[in-house]
Amino acid sequence: MGFSYNMSEDLIECSCCGKLVPAANIELAYRRPDVIASLSSEELEARSTHTDDICILDGERFFVRCTISLPIRMSSESYAIGAWAEISERDFATVQKLWDEVDQANAPAIDGVLANQIALTTGSSGCRVLVTLTGPTTRPCIAIKDQACSMYLEQKEGLPAHRASEYANVCRKRASVKVNLVVVAEQELPSSACPCCDQTVRTYCGHITAGEDGEVCADYWLRIPEGHGGFFTVAVSIDEGGNPRVAVLVGEATHDGLTYRLLDRENSPWQDFGEYGMVMDRMDVLDDPGKPVFFSMVDAIAALDLRLIAHTRPHLNTG
Repeated sequence: MGFSYNMSEDLIECSCCGKLVPAANIELAYRRPDVIASLSSEELEARSTHTDDICILDGERFFVRCTISLPIRMSSESYAIGAWAEISERDFATVQKLWDEVDQANAPAIDGVLANQIALTTGSSGCRVLVTLTGPTTRPCIAIKDQACSMYLEQKEGLPAHRASEYANVCRKRASVKVNLVVVAEQELPSSACPCCDQTVRTYCGHITAGEDGEVCADYWLRIPEGHGGFFTVAVSIDEGGNPRVAVLVGEATHDGLTYRLLDRENSPWQDFGEYGMVMDRMDVLDDPGKPVFFSMVDAIAALDLRLIAHTRPHLNTG
């Protein structure tokens, strides 16, 4: 994920709670489509063509970077989210042909699907959209057409000002930790049987890199039970300060989004990861100076590990 900054500090009275909140001082933006962002550096080089404006995957999937404009109630301003739309090869060729044309806004709107799971929303990834070209110096606009996506009503009826601030807070919370994270999925580990229902529990591992040098900043493990809805468990190991330690969280995907809860060591399916560290108790994680990194890593895993996405997406898109 990337961040774009609009430093206007105008305060607006929220129509829901009456509080004065900043309307759009930090705009949420995604640097690449989720499927592109999840590739390893080797796959990215071998399988994709990508710039800050367009992406092509395997020569057969085509993406264009756009903005989603959400009007703010009781204000003349809007909150803009930077996101990607996947469109057909024929429409992609039309976009490229018209890219520098001053009258491109007169072209018909293009059918597409949203190529990012937008933070704090439900049903966004893969939802139906219309893409409209706007001009040679501005990005195309996305109109949400799928009523199952929570942004449909936000775009149609407008945001309360505090909701715009919540989107901005996604950037504020992550700006202090490492960005440009890459999730590298590793092998599937031996599966087990759930002790309460005897269904299969699949276990996977992976690691997360950050920065241009691809430095590993976390290792992780996933447990995905087949018989427990949108539940999953993730363990994250960091080694900041030469002190390897592990936080374990149980997550749940519902139509309201993803929620997490820290587990104490005694309630964790894992207690010790050897050289990767011992599992910490909940309060130890909350008191740890690396707490923001733990939570940032979990966010990255949920957004970019395709094995976990395949498990959570059906539950996020229901309701």
